[in-house]
Amino acid sequence: MSESTSSTLEPGVYPGLSFEDYCNIDAVNSSSLKLIRKSPAHFRGAYLKKYSPPTDAQMLGTQIHSAVLEPKKFNEEFAIQPEYIKTRRGQAWEELVEEMGGAEFVIRTRDLETIESVKNAVHLNDPINQIIEEANKGEGEVELSIVWRDEGTGVLCKARIDLVHFAKGIILDLKTTKGADTEGFLRDIITYRYVNQAAFYAWGLSVIKGKKFRPLIVAAEKSYPFGVQSFSFESKVLQAAHEENMNYLRTVAKCQASGQWDCYPEEVRTLSQEDLDNAFN
Repeated sequence: MSESTSSTLEPGVYPGLSFEDYCNIDAVNSSSLKLIRKSPAHFRGAYLKKYSPPTDAQMLGTQIHSAVLEPKKFNEEFAIQPEYIKTRRGQAWEELVEEMGGAEFVIRTRDLETIESVKNAVHLNDPINQIIEEANKGEGEVELSIVWRDEGTGVLCKARIDLVHFAKGIILDLKTTKGADTEGFLRDIITYRYVNQAAFYAWGLSVIKGKKFRPLIVAAEKSYPFGVQSFSFESKVLQAAHEENMNYLRTVAKCQASGQWDCYPEEVRTLSQEDLDNAFN
């Protein structure tokens, strides 16, 4: 698949698919779907955006994920930026990127300690480390891309899951964060709508595999003491998020049928004290 061309894949499981090719699949993912809460226009903008070169923060995230979830691949495919290359521009840098297969495979020296510290902290969590080790020994997949179709709306959906342990029926999602404490990470869960993402992944994989999967989030701090805590959700919480996702998909289908992607209403909205209180509580 080319960098600029959208593609359509049949519903199924696609291990080993590159992130670029995943981004270019013409299907709805969790990140774009949640934006329909703002407006159909916001969803449309995210949906139309395909692959773009990763930012420094995204590259660090890729490096941490690989080191934690697939350490053998990390050791084989990633390298530390040589000292003689002082900046990330110019001929020497471009040649290195071409040789490595992408800038995300070149680790900044200053990031190495963070990557190693997060990896070690997660691997010291015995239950989580066991899931990771077993998945890497053939009982699961890392960075698994899946495609499925919602029967109710006909909308094609996609997801890229950090790790799946098929035998245990577990979806593991690694999230780096400033605070893995319960109170702090709850803010991340609400802000980034991780429950909706977890429900979306579990639903998609259950459609393809015909069995239920339990989403598990591993929150890993990016700075000392590099604390790690894992979270799951009550079934009723996931069900509520799934129903919300289905409502979003119905809105997408309606907009696709009409070709109309509205943004905000034209009318002036008068804010009440209750609106203000709710916004900051």
